[in-house]
Amino acid sequence: MRNLITLPAFTGALLLSGIPTSNFASTDQALYVDGKVRTVGVAPDDVLIIIERDGVRVRTISGQVGRFRLRLDLQWVYIISFECEGCLTKELLFDTHVPFDGMDAVPFKFPFKVTLERSVDNALQYAQPVGFISYFRSKRDFAYDTDYTPTTRPYAPE
Repeated sequence: MRNLITLPAFTGALLLSGIPTSNFASTDQALYVDGKVRTVGVAPDDVLIIIERDGVRVRTISGQVGRFRLRLDLQWVYIISFECEGCLTKELLFDTHVPFDGMDAVPFKFPFKVTLERSVDNALQYAQPVGFISYFRSKRDFAYDTDYTPTTRPYAPE
């Protein structure tokens, strides 16, 4: 004799296991970033924004960028670099991994502003990304930490 699982029993098993059965396809699993870029001491004419996902360049924005919006898919790591001639380059790391129990709040939104300052010393740079944006369980949302540790570029003889 074969055991058959009927649809009502199967649906009940899903509900008992804690897996929701509704609206998987209708959720927008993304982090929407609303960014502003400003420069201090230099004209903002040639700002370059480079977006990488897991080490692969996926988009470049250039020109007189004052504001931009991006949709970042969840469950990836992005590095967004901000460059301008005569300024220190800044990078932000976006870790968009969200645990299953945090997915009820999708889509997420994260506004931020980046200020590029004139570089006084061409040998100076930041040691790593200056901002780390990730999902904080305690907030049930995205938040950030910063680290502006400077370093010097290795000497390269000409």
